[in-house]
Amino acid sequence: MNAGIVAFSAAGVALGRRIAGLFESWGWSVSLSAPARLAGEGVTAVESSSGWAKEHFNSCRCLVVVGSCGLAVRLVAPHLRSKTTDPAVLVADDGGRFVVSLLSGHLGGANRLAARVADALGGAAVVTTATDGRGLTAIDTWAADRGLRIENPPLIAPVSALLLDGGAPGWWSDEDIEVPDGFEARAEGPVGAACSARILSDPFERTLWLRPPVLSLGVGCRRGVSFQALKAELERFASAVRWSVRSIVRVASVDLKKNEPGLLALAESLSAAPQFFSADGLMALLGNFSRSEWVISNVGVDCVCERAAMAVSGGGRLVEGKWKGSGVTFALARLGGEDSR
Repeated sequence: MNAGIVAFSAAGVALGRRIAGLFESWGWSVSLSAPARLAGEGVTAVESSSGWAKEHFNSCRCLVVVGSCGLAVRLVAPHLRSKTTDPAVLVADDGGRFVVSLLSGHLGGANRLAARVADALGGAAVVTTATDGRGLTAIDTWAADRGLRIENPPLIAPVSALLLDGGAPGWWSDEDIEVPDGFEARAEGPVGAACSARILSDPFERTLWLRPPVLSLGVGCRRGVSFQALKAELERFASAVRWSVRSIVRVASVDLKKNEPGLLALAESLSAAPQFFSADGLMALLGNFSRSEWVISNVGVDCVCERAAMAVSGGGRLVEGKWKGSGVTFALARLGGEDSR
């Protein structure tokens, strides 16, 4: 993970070095920047603060501005896109007395990062999100802590609003996972959250869907198939078999496909590092798989998609066998072992 820090005074640079050391001790890659007059060893000169923000906003998981909140707002405002993708933004005064969680407090982790930094500096974290201030469950943070992926972020607001108004949102899940504090296990009502890898009917009138990271996707594809074509076919496949693509966390194929740009882009779009296996390695897997004589003669594997899904599943089980689309085949496996939740 990358963090970018920028400071605008000598005291701010000194504090920035301390904050950079903290992030590095947590395993982050860190850059520290400042105006040219303050640049030096370990401090990169910036020509303009707006240029720094443009460069770092999309490449870092966390930005730290050592300066005023007003300055930080002006720097990041042109680049804001979505609470699901924007990085955490912290603001610290150059004395280290306060560390403000300015942006992406929940999903981006800014609230917790502000608390960790402030604690290390001997300062105070400033967190203004309503659920945190009231000691209530922030469902987006709760989900992120458990690796759950939020499918429809606009529904976070009504769930949180009900909690803040003293109500109990509903909770339904077919996964082995605890009920969030303040929620009530039921399958009906006006507002609630649900957790499943399956595409199901909404249990609540307004349902926030949380998707567990439990599926591996095996892919066989024609040479040169585009990312757009693969994405469209994956959406067709998921709709047909009623599994959520947001639960896919592993993608695999035969090693003949390791340089296919479309397949690599598909894996990236799913936030899944692709894995590739030799034909012999795939054929060595035990089990009952579909068989194509053409694929055997041209690739050396009877069914790339099914075997690849199983090869990367960690000892899981096949939940959807070979599905044939236009220029592509897909299969899904449920992860096994500790990865199966």
